[in-house]
Amino acid sequence: YSQAALWAPSRVPDAASREMPMEMEQPEIEALVAGFAEAAALAARSGLDGVEVNAGQHSLLRQFHSGLTNHRSDEYGTDRLRLTREVLTAVRAALGEDRVLGLRLCCDELAPWAGVTPEQAAEQAVALAGLVDYIVVVRGSIYSVSATRPDLHTEPGFNMELCRGIRAAVAGRVPVVLQGSVVDPAQAEQALADGVADLVEMTRAQIADPELVAKVRAGTPWRVRPCTRCNQTCRVRDNRNPIVTCVGEPRSGHETEDPPVEGRDAVS
Repeated sequence: YSQAALWAPSRVPDAASREMPMEMEQPEIEALVAGFAEAAALAARSGLDGVEVNAGQHSLLRQFHSGLTNHRSDEYGTDRLRLTREVLTAVRAALGEDRVLGLRLCCDELAPWAGVTPEQAAEQAVALAGLVDYIVVVRGSIYSVSATRPDLHTEPGFNMELCRGIRAAVAGRVPVVLQGSVVDPAQAEQALADGVADLVEMTRAQIADPELVAKVRAGTPWRVRPCTRCNQTCRVRDNRNPIVTCVGEPRSGHETEDPPVEGRDAVS
């Protein structure tokens, strides 16, 4: 919507917009790093516990990691992780050592050619592990949109073997987080028990039932309202900041609109 030129590591046509982006020069790179640092400083001033830098599916940093989109011959091409290291270093300086810094890392672009592969991603994760407090393993890119937020046609927990491989590669240097259609607490617990990951991300599951964690802690997991992975109202499809909610729990995203209830417990 900005009508401005897209930024990219190289002039490779953008598969989503079909635009030819501009190749970032040093001023744009410095502006990008400064922008990440300013956002981290704002998070710290706001009292947040930490931030997560996105080098995942829909990110500019991922494009620098990939041979499909990074054709540069300068230091940002011969060392494709250079920009991400600069960003993480700047974010850590702005955030401080007492807050959490995570990295969302695309570990398989599922690209038709030259994209990030699991083998390359394992090396990237090892190289970046010392700069962050955890790594979230994600799969997919603009070339494989069905993997970036899969629906019920994709097997739940489809990223398990990919995550297991990345965790083995980093060998305890940093905690690794499993992501990818994990909507069942039992599956999450099994992944931890099997050594697939150190933590499990369950976003849509907690949109469908914000009390998921409380119900599992209380020993009543059968009361959890299941996420069906329908993607009908929880998937943000544009940049106009729509409300993220759920067809199974329409109160999600509207909690602040509820009038105060006195004299009785909330019903879930």
